[in-house]
Amino acid sequence: MHLLPLVIMLGLLAFAAPTAAGSWLREPGDSFVSISSTTRQQSGMRTSETGFFFERGVSRHFTFGLDLHQASTGSGHRLAFVRTPLPWRHARNRLAFEFAAGRHTDGTDWYPMQKVMLSFGRPLSTRWGQGWLNIDLARELRRGSGRIDKLDLTIGLSADRKINPMLQIETARIPGHPLFWGVLPGLRIRGQKGVQWVLSPEVRANPHRTLGSKFALWREF
Repeated sequence: MHLLPLVIMLGLLAFAAPTAAGSWLREPGDSFVSISSTTRQQSGMRTSETGFFFERGVSRHFTFGLDLHQASTGSGHRLAFVRTPLPWRHARNRLAFEFAAGRHTDGTDWYPMQKVMLSFGRPLSTRWGQGWLNIDLARELRRGSGRIDKLDLTIGLSADRKINPMLQIETARIPGHPLFWGVLPGLRIRGQKGVQWVLSPEVRANPHRTLGSKFALWREF
């Protein structure tokens, strides 16, 4: 098994774009920012990752943004993206297409990177309050390491209370390698002035089982 794809996959699975992204677009003039930190423990070795995610609605049909990530192992990426809605007959459903371009690193050199993503989302009504479901299907083309395919699911509640639960399930595959996956049950804690705190323990297989925790600050403005 080649080491480089595994290093890249560790970095890829370490930082998932915030659940506010995906199939929903920002209203024109509205912005969202997320800053995240993840720590992970495996076989006595500790690793960490940091992420920065920003998006802004520029029109009814386009949301632009930045997706930055860096891992202590050396892997990381710098992407700019644009998201646009796709037609859907059902008024409650959301379907969007996203294209991103930038560069990724294996810790020593930087290479071109492109990403395409199709996102489906819809609001949910449950006995515990309103919520949402989002599914992302993505393909990343990374020069120097090949293709990575991802399928991620996020479900959560957005009721009018201080704390709401959410769940993220992330999967990724490099051709010729076993499936990588991660499960992150989390809590979104509402603060003041549009701030939310997100706390998530995580379990991952990449391919060895690891345990970790993720902390993020979200803000809408």
